[in-house]
Amino acid sequence: MILKEETYSNIRDKLILIILFDTGIRVSELCDIKEVDISMRHILIHGKCSKRRLVYISKTMRKYMRKFEEAKKQRFKHKESHEVEDFYFLGQCAQ
Repeated sequence: MILKEETYSNIRDKLILIILFDTGIRVSELCDIKEVDISMRHILIHGKCSKRRLVYISKTMRKYMRKFEEAKKQRFKHKESHEVEDFYFLGQCAQ
């Protein structure tokens, strides 16, 4: 069965898996990624013991990040910027 990528949740979840496999970061590190941590070529990861490191963004990862960012913009377009958290990955009911 092929899962269609039409919903925000499906796109987000696929990108999460791509990031975890491509970079090898921990799930807790992924959950802590904020919008400001992302640049065109890398993501700043806040690891254990306040250690920070950069992980590079592959072409595949960048492709899905663009797709996700567009879906995220559409999903939360009716929210004011102060209502949406500054974390990169948001749930369905972001506050």
